[in-house]
Amino acid sequence: MLRRTGFKRPERPAKVPVLLQPLVQPVNYARISANDAGPAVAKENPLTCEAYRELVRAMPCMHCGRGPRSQFCHGDQGKGMGLKTDDRTGWPGCGPDLATNAPGCHWLIGTSGQIPKEERRALEKKYAAQTRAAVLASGKWPKNLPLWKEIA
Repeated sequence: MLRRTGFKRPERPAKVPVLLQPLVQPVNYARISANDAGPAVAKENPLTCEAYRELVRAMPCMHCGRGPRSQFCHGDQGKGMGLKTDDRTGWPGCGPDLATNAPGCHWLIGTSGQIPKEERRALEKKYAAQTRAAVLASGKWPKNLPLWKEIA
């Protein structure tokens, strides 16, 4: 037997039909005028050379000496969103050790934040100079890649 309650349910309001009308003028949510844009930043044209990067990858890690294969590490000086650095400022750094699951020197120096910025930039500059000197001393400097100003 179903018993009724003494409370009356509230009535739901009637649904109002939505009238769809085409837009008279399209909406432009991201309108930016030329006057609102910031000043254009002149970008350097960094040199890239796959042959040089491959030579650097064949070297042992510049930080800990683990090798023989390394990752090519770009220096952070001058890097930014959409900006790359010159390959001649790169150096070899080891990647993660898969056996021990330990991060490599590439992560330690570039990403971890454990090394202060000024110290990291000094390390990168030193390692890049040592890398350029080692490639030049080996006689394998790519013919189409100009020498770095410090070496020339």
